[in-house]
Amino acid sequence: MSPTVREQGNTLFLSYSLPSCESSAVVSFDGVVSWFYGGPSDERLMQHPLWGKGLDFYEFHNMLAAPDDNLSGWLATFHDGTFEVVAASARVLRALVVNASPEMALDLVLGQGKNSCLDGAA
Repeated sequence: MSPTVREQGNTLFLSYSLPSCESSAVVSFDGVVSWFYGGPSDERLMQHPLWGKGLDFYEFHNMLAAPDDNLSGWLATFHDGTFEVVAASARVLRALVVNASPEMALDLVLGQGKNSCLDGAA
């Protein structure tokens, strides 16, 4: 199941399937400056500029920011794409939403809203 996002002002909510593929997690990024989802997929992850510097399959990575800009970067690798976001902060809203797809998890945690499946954008 595809990672799914919902935007509300300068907050971005990301939900994604957990390894069991039957449950999901929901993360919030506040003060978003920019975000991107697209290549490389897991089959071409070795072509990413951060490969060999700690980047790994199916994980979240925190990228260090300059000490004076109060922003951080996060990168998450998924089967069909790579998610990158620059924001003021991030937090896990729900580490486990049992028996829920990413889209369903966003609706359960945030209420009904406009969700966007990222693999449709890859």
